[in-house]
Amino acid sequence: KKKMRNHQYTKRDEFFNDVQLILNNCEYYNEDDSPVGEAGHVLRTFFETQWAKQFG
Repeated sequence: KKKMRNHQYTKRDEFFNDVQLILNNCEYYNEDDSPVGEAGHVLRTFFETQWAKQFG
């Protein structure tokens, strides 16, 4: 959030990589069938689908 507000992303791949890191951490630290783990999977699918539509 701070990087977005401060315009610290100079390339869209930097943003993509940060989102992937967040989602990877979500998978690593939460069980797949926990509410947070399930939400992480849904968010990853949504994010990657939207990213592909915009930049694919």
